[in-house]
Amino acid sequence: MSTELLTNAFSDVDVFYLSNSLSAPLSDYLQCCRQAIEWQRQSRNKSTPAPVRGKIDIEAIKARNDIVSVIEGYTKLRKSGKNFTGRFPIHQDKNPSMTVYPDSQTFRCYGCNRGGDVISFIQAVENTDFKGAAAILRGM
Repeated sequence: MSTELLTNAFSDVDVFYLSNSLSAPLSDYLQCCRQAIEWQRQSRNKSTPAPVRGKIDIEAIKARNDIVSVIEGYTKLRKSGKNFTGRFPIHQDKNPSMTVYPDSQTFRCYGCNRGGDVISFIQAVENTDFKGAAAILRGM
């Protein structure tokens, strides 16, 4: 019986109870299953941002996340006058088609006609909804 099958068949409480009440060989096996459950839980917590609960303070999120800095985390930007240009990370560009406007904290991709603020950018590149984008930006 594999560890994954066992962890899917029993709840955490069942595995804990069985590992403390059975013979040594089976108890050792179940102890390994308890560790596997804990490792899975820890890896999920590290890779997934905390969910956003309650009212989302959009202005605070935007104030903490400069659009140029956030977008530079996804693609290379080049200064072009007072703005920046670069390739929009969600589609292939031969020439940079995205312009980032630091004064208004917005972007526009003239290749696919997408644009918006820092939250809209994260929604597009991370393929997530508004709450997911807000959670990602809170963690930055």
